[in-house]
Amino acid sequence: MRAAARRWSRRGTSFRIALHPADLARPGLREAALEAVDSALAAGARPRTYAELVRSRRRSGA
Repeated sequence: MRAAARRWSRRGTSFRIALHPADLARPGLREAALEAVDSALAAGARPRTYAELVRSRRRSGA
């Protein structure tokens, strides 16, 4: 998850890290998701809400 987040961030590809609420109780999965977020931000990702992502995709026609 961390490597993919870093790779997509470097390419400028939008992506979403999604967890089920029950996953937050699993320490390994929770930590992996947080590390993926940190990795993405370090690689230049820009945090966006899902609504922002959908709006930008509609405008670009993607």
